[in-house]
Amino acid sequence: DQERALGEEFAREIRRELVFFRDDMVEAYVERIGRNIVENAGPQPFPYTFYVVEDPEINAFAAPAGHVYVNTGIILNARNVSELAGVMAHEVGHVAMRHVAQNYNRQRNTGILYQAGVVLTSIFAGGNWG
Repeated sequence: DQERALGEEFAREIRRELVFFRDDMVEAYVERIGRNIVENAGPQPFPYTFYVVEDPEINAFAAPAGHVYVNTGIILNARNVSELAGVMAHEVGHVAMRHVAQNYNRQRNTGILYQAGVVLTSIFAGGNWG
């Protein structure tokens, strides 16, 4: 449930920050490739949603809970469907293995440890060390 909430929060933020490519044919193409990958990957922890981001960078990325984003740059520069599918499968793998959520938790815990360290340094060393 926490990962789903994190994924939805991430998706809302991404919608505010990025421009999505709106073309039914391209969106259906990416969706079809993504569905094929997910269907052949075995049981998955989440339903997947595939998005096309209008960005010339050759990139794709995943967010928690099944959100996968594919830049137009990678679609246009892939030599064939296999190259695009390989990148998308890589991102599906991140979701399935929960890498994004684990990284988020690791960063959050590091932030907490860092803050605790600053507070302890302030208490024990005093002055400018804090």
